[in-house]
Amino acid sequence: MIVTVLSENTSISPEIKSEHGLSIHVKTKRESILFDTGAGSIFLENAKKLGIDISSVDKVIISHGHYDHGGGLPAFLEANNKALVYLNKFAFGNYYSVKEGIEKYIGLDKKLLPQERFIFIDGDVKIEEELEIFSGVQQKILSPSCNSSLYMRDEGDEKSATDVFRHEQNLIIREEGNTVLLSGCAHNGIVNILEHYVNKYGGLPTHVIGGFHLYSHSSKKSEDPITVFEVGRYLLDSAAEYYTGHCTGDEAYNILKRTMGQMLHKISAGSVFEII
Repeated sequence: MIVTVLSENTSISPEIKSEHGLSIHVKTKRESILFDTGAGSIFLENAKKLGIDISSVDKVIISHGHYDHGGGLPAFLEANNKALVYLNKFAFGNYYSVKEGIEKYIGLDKKLLPQERFIFIDGDVKIEEELEIFSGVQQKILSPSCNSSLYMRDEGDEKSATDVFRHEQNLIIREEGNTVLLSGCAHNGIVNILEHYVNKYGGLPTHVIGGFHLYSHSSKKSEDPITVFEVGRYLLDSAAEYYTGHCTGDEAYNILKRTMGQMLHKISAGSVFEII
């Protein structure tokens, strides 16, 4: 399979745009898959420059209900008239970040509803033999402290509560002996996601792609270095290959890289790599 990063916080060149967001295109032997859409239409602009036809995408998976992963949905729906979009049933909830006591809505655009191409998932689902989505990860160990500024509010509630990320889901793609796990931000903790994966499937993926949320975009602070080191040690022991960026942050990435060496790779908008 060929993986192309269409939106990310950094870029490989001035010709490819960047933003605070994530969008990844995966071309398998059977189909064209879009994992997240970034914050706006940048993924679409970059796709054209990188030779990817968004109108031919067969399926879209949105990892969770934050704008930097689903803000490009209006642009996608205009550019593609066939693909189904798979979202968690809580994806259109009320989600906020708080900075200096001020709440800012960071959820998806509710004006998109209703939409006949949206498929809302309750729990886990096998879309087809090569594609599977799972959620319900519990935060047990090494959960990101960078979640502390993120909140949710159920309809009818007057006050916000700490977000428990029940809207977060992860994608598995299987092809030719490889099992690729894609996680948008790993708000529930990449270690907890992998532990959940092991308990559910009895083994580990061969590759992991996505952000690890070891940096807070709102507070501009990185996760504690000791925690990052412990995460790196766990990932190193898993023997998978990791591709990360977006909310992992430069400081945390550098610690992980020193810990994990060649098992860790940085992604940027315009990055293209093949998994064989």
